[in-house]
Amino acid sequence: VELRDKRLLRIAPGEVQELEVLSGETRIVRAKRSEAGWELLEPESAPADAEKIQRLLDDLALARASGFEDEPRARAEYGLERPEVELVARAGVAEERLRLGSRDGGHWLERAGDPVILAVNERVSSSVPREFFAYRQKRVLTLDVEQVHALEIEFPREAQTKRLVREGEAWRLEPKGPEPKPLEVEDLLYALAALD
Repeated sequence: VELRDKRLLRIAPGEVQELEVLSGETRIVRAKRSEAGWELLEPESAPADAEKIQRLLDDLALARASGFEDEPRARAEYGLERPEVELVARAGVAEERLRLGSRDGGHWLERAGDPVILAVNERVSSSVPREFFAYRQKRVLTLDVEQVHALEIEFPREAQTKRLVREGEAWRLEPKGPEPKPLEVEDLLYALAALD
């Protein structure tokens, strides 16, 4: 058993070009990698949260089976007759279809075309997001913070707009006013960059 291949996902995460996640008959998401990065195609077209998708693929690639059912019983006894979630990873002509189910405290994975059922940690199934929103890009600021050269802040109650302009490492205020503290402006930018 120690020498057996315990990998769940055999395609390298960096090679995956398309990912589908299904729950029952419902397609949660279909995402595709392009030169510009990951994009969501179904159930609607939208920018993807590339970090979330990459983390999911990395988690699957790092996870290992904890046991093997070489002569499996009926699929229903593993909760695989109606899997909780199904993942399809495609890389060129290669495709891996993984079905995850649980029954009586056990957690199981079935790979399409493989008669062996794998025992897995509960976290494998629970780490797969079951809602489309989880795969969507949620970042408010999509610009690279290092490339931002100007920032406008509007104060509607005072009917004012302040413009901060970067000059090298320093920031200046337009119209002329008190000199802004560079670290506070940088902190504001990084806070915006982290905002979902």
